[in-house]
Amino acid sequence: MTETAPDHGRQAREAPQGRGADAAAGVPGTVFRIPAIYRALLEEHLAYRRAALFRELLQGDRVMRPSDWREERERLRLPSRSEPFCVALAEVDGYVRLAARYSPRDRQLLKYALTKAASELADASGLKLWTEWLESRRLGMMFLRSRFGPGRLEDAAAVCERLRAWTAQHLGFTVTIGVGDPVPGPQRLAASFSQAEEALQAKIVRGTDRVILYRDIRHVRAGSPLGERWPEIRDIAVLFRKGEPKWRDAFRRLFQDERLRDLSRDDAVTLVNMLVVFLDREMTEFVPADTAGWWKTRTEPALRGIAAGMESLAEAREAFLAALRECEEQLKRMRKARPSAAVFEQMREYIDANYANPDLSLAHLGGLFGLSPKSVSHLFKEQSGVNFVDYLARVRMEQAKRLLLTSDEPIPGVAARVGYVHAVSFNRMFKKVVGITPGEFRKRYRMKGRFFKGGTLYTSIQEQPGVRWGVRSDRIFVPDAVRFPETVERSGVRPDPGGHRVP
Repeated sequence: MTETAPDHGRQAREAPQGRGADAAAGVPGTVFRIPAIYRALLEEHLAYRRAALFRELLQGDRVMRPSDWREERERLRLPSRSEPFCVALAEVDGYVRLAARYSPRDRQLLKYALTKAASELADASGLKLWTEWLESRRLGMMFLRSRFGPGRLEDAAAVCERLRAWTAQHLGFTVTIGVGDPVPGPQRLAASFSQAEEALQAKIVRGTDRVILYRDIRHVRAGSPLGERWPEIRDIAVLFRKGEPKWRDAFRRLFQDERLRDLSRDDAVTLVNMLVVFLDREMTEFVPADTAGWWKTRTEPALRGIAAGMESLAEAREAFLAALRECEEQLKRMRKARPSAAVFEQMREYIDANYANPDLSLAHLGGLFGLSPKSVSHLFKEQSGVNFVDYLARVRMEQAKRLLLTSDEPIPGVAARVGYVHAVSFNRMFKKVVGITPGEFRKRYRMKGRFFKGGTLYTSIQEQPGVRWGVRSDRIFVPDAVRFPETVERSGVRPDPGGHRVP
């Protein structure tokens, strides 16, 4: 049997025309149908209006009375007899990698699946959910309760947890969800949204693929504990540069510290960037040229890329560890290629322990190690990339800074304790290395909250009200009150009014 195609021309000819069409709509038994194209336009218009209202409510641009909400709810065909009570934000983890793996069309399908799953899981729990994509990686979720039913945070959190687990199992990627506190009505949704954003930002220290409730992070203290971490970071950098395996244990202790869970996102980014800064200083100033070259062209760019794109400290920790291990193996091969490396390490350790000896010189070291002064000078330049005089001066100046800020010893006394018989020579060298005289340094930087370890200056920012370390884009901003000229000089970056900029 042959199927006959419908004659659309005939149908059009027989369709009521002009006023007859209106009359037909009123005849009993006659159904007036809106053409499909107009239905699509209507739905598109409603979708646009819903998305606009969603953003207005979250951003606090529109304050709605209960009557306003009921009116908009009916007009936009939202679930009847309901009102919003809680906001959650679901963020796709590793979205850059997901975007590189899937085409735009496939990404849209995955987003649709995630949205559909969220609504169905909420329905199964007796809740209604209004969802809108706020960014390419972030889904906004507004939980709606019955007008006469309770809106419980636990119920919304349970839906979010089921959505997180379902996504990881069925979609091939993970999401982290931040959940704000319940609010009494639509007029307070902006507060819940702000809390959900803050909870979501905590994933950088709490980890990805989890649900984070704002109520669980609101206890985080206002004071940043970053200042306590600087000595640990400096020790990691020094141990790594020396090639001592203990750097790995120190690295793990730093990132496994429970106190890091209380860091803000900005502080977590600052922590990782400062680790790069400390490592870069050690690996460019106190190593041979070939080692510094490898670091600058291979390892440092890799670390900065990790820091710029990290979503959690746990992710950064593993990526950093892999990059540093690769560098460590290369350094071992370079050291083995230089048979004099062991002798140099012994010399360096001797200098670090005996910097206060005014007789410390090339001849002194040559006598201890059975080498001529010329051989010692050549060995230092080959192994460290700097000459002996500069290395010794830097070690002494680090100790001098510590004494200037932590004691009341007169400057001639400080000079004697770091190996200078004459204070004039000490003053000249201090200004050459640091940029200002010892007296100016003490006057400018002696303030509450500073402490030292291992001869390097650190700052406890917890004890300085109003002073905040932060990261904007790829820059680390250090307040003027805690900036040091020698740090600026060594980084190769000049200070600007906004603080010390580390590229």
